[in-house]
Amino acid sequence: MNGSHVNGFAQVAERTGFAIMGALSGLYVAALMAKIDIEEINSVGVLFLVILYGSVGFYLGTNLPSLPSGVSRRVA
Repeated sequence: MNGSHVNGFAQVAERTGFAIMGALSGLYVAALMAKIDIEEINSVGVLFLVILYGSVGFYLGTNLPSLPSGVSRRVA
């Protein structure tokens, strides 16, 4: 097993962990939404979408490109 396989496995494990954390965060928000008991958003479909949104957001959030080494960050 060479370094690229280990690196690839580590990236998959990292993204899976972030997706699980996003799903748990979405579940927390969904539980709070269900507790408030608003009819328009208190359905299984909406609650599932909140969980899915959190999971996808955390998964894709790990893929943000970094700045090139020669570029400095400016705060305007």
